[in-house]
Amino acid sequence: MLDCNVTTQAIEIATNRLNWYIGLSILASSISILAVIVSIIYNRKQLEENNSKHKDAINLSIQMMKANQDFSKRSFTTTLIKDFVNDLNKTRKKLDELTAPEKEIIKDDAGTFINFTTWIEANKKLLPKTLHEWVCEENEQKEYKKVVKADCEPCITTKEKEEIVITILHMINIYEQIGVSLKNDVVDKDILSNTFKAPIKRTYELYNEYIDHRIEQHGDENFGKYFKWAYDELHKEERDTQRESASKLK
Repeated sequence: MLDCNVTTQAIEIATNRLNWYIGLSILASSISILAVIVSIIYNRKQLEENNSKHKDAINLSIQMMKANQDFSKRSFTTTLIKDFVNDLNKTRKKLDELTAPEKEIIKDDAGTFINFTTWIEANKKLLPKTLHEWVCEENEQKEYKKVVKADCEPCITTKEKEEIVITILHMINIYEQIGVSLKNDVVDKDILSNTFKAPIKRTYELYNEYIDHRIEQHGDENFGKYFKWAYDELHKEERDTQRESASKLK
């Protein structure tokens, strides 16, 4: 009987110790799990903060790159405008020299003009017929002499008068380059349009029938394509306003 009591007490002591061990193990595990959770939360917070700082740094870099690109674009546009203006001035001067009064070239029903610039002041549109009368040679039947027959049958001109046509084509091609620059977004649209919006309108309306003539009669399919695009693009709001006003009047 004594042995049973001793055995029972031993078992109780062992059980109590086991319970304590299990309790301490559970507590230690809980503490470890809690430490892991706290570590995860802390690391996650640090990661979010780092990501936020990284995103801010990326956004700042993007903004700085965009600012640099905008500055470069504006600087490039300013330089390009100077080149365009210089080229246009030289071309206009050359046209005036080619059409000076002693050469007796610029004539029409209204009389003889000092040069091309004074003719433009009195005439707002250059018709193909007018240019032919200035530069093309006539035969006895008062018809324009043609070169060797081709699809477009261009007429014969003297070298001096042909220079007038070449210079007018160059003038149109300068505006074509302006249109290409705008279309392909390689320039600052606001800066370029502030400089050339009015000249593009005035010059396109001066040459548009001659441009159509080159396309239809000379086979120049893409001639003045981007010049026309620039004209349409920069004045579409103006035309929309005019259409709205016209519709209201109806």
